[in-house]
Amino acid sequence: MQTKAIKGKREQIARRASWYQIVEKFNASGQSQINYCKQNNINKDHFSYYVNRWRRDKHCGSAEPSFIPLDVTKAPSQSKWVLNVASGISLELPEGILMQQLSELLTSLRKNICS
Repeated sequence: MQTKAIKGKREQIARRASWYQIVEKFNASGQSQINYCKQNNINKDHFSYYVNRWRRDKHCGSAEPSFIPLDVTKAPSQSKWVLNVASGISLELPEGILMQQLSELLTSLRKNICS
């Protein structure tokens, strides 16, 4: 019985690895999911599932904190900070924000992205 479970787990890992290779090729293609699926004769529902799974694993799979590049600038005539995150997200924060508040905000954003 145990060998059947191990075999199933290995098949699941192999299937996921295969899909992740497809997702990485898609990411490099610059195409929309719909066009990529049509051109490669891929079931769009399965593809969408594995794209989302790949994103979660990539950004949330590690128990260690992950770091993303931030470009921090102070708006010239305003009393706020602007954080430009690599994935295209911008956060405008008041100049007097406490680091604890910023930490809680970023932790909350990560939890929402990873759930």
